Amino acid sequence: DSSVDQHFVVHLKHGTSTKQISDDVNRTINYTMSDGSKAPAQVKDSIHFSGTQTIDKVTKKVTNTTWDPNKDFKDVTSPAVKGYTPNRKVVSDKNIAHDHADIVENVVYTPEIQKLDVTYHDDTTNTDLKKDEISGDSNSVASKDGTPYTTGSSIDDYKNKGYELVSDSTDGKQLTFDS
Repeated sequence: DSSVDQHFVVHLKHGTSTKQISDDVNRTINYTMSDGSKAPAQVKDSIHFSGTQTIDKVTKKVTNTTWDPNKDFKDVTSPAVKGYTPNRKVVSDKNIAHDHADIVENVVYTPEIQKLDVTYHDDTTNTDLKKDEISGDSNSVASKDGTPYTTGSSIDDYKNKGYELVSDSTDGKQLTFDS
């Protein structure tokens, strides 16, 4: 327009605001015993992430988001349980991002093989007549050929051969493997 002597321009830009954001990734470690016996208590922990969002004040849209770098959970050593072996000695979760799903880890303990023996001893001649050796899982009933083991039938056999019972440290009870 030739009638305008002066020309002015007003420049505007979109304002921004920042907002602090956060996220947590939770982890649960469950311990179970394959034989149903009492397991160690579960462990729960989490890692916390912080971030910043930049928001365009005109469009109300997020224009930029920055997060803490990936983090590691602390390694958790599986608790020792006498007579049992865990399938994982250490639970390790590394390089976890802020948006990782919550983690559930399962550690299963199985019984170790235990051994016991029962010796039948002749006090008169100070010799061992026989030794029964039995093996099985921790805390299970000791069995020989599929039936629970007791000293009763062997003692009866020896009595029929003229022996007298002096003592039986099993008290004739069904034996259970320790851990």
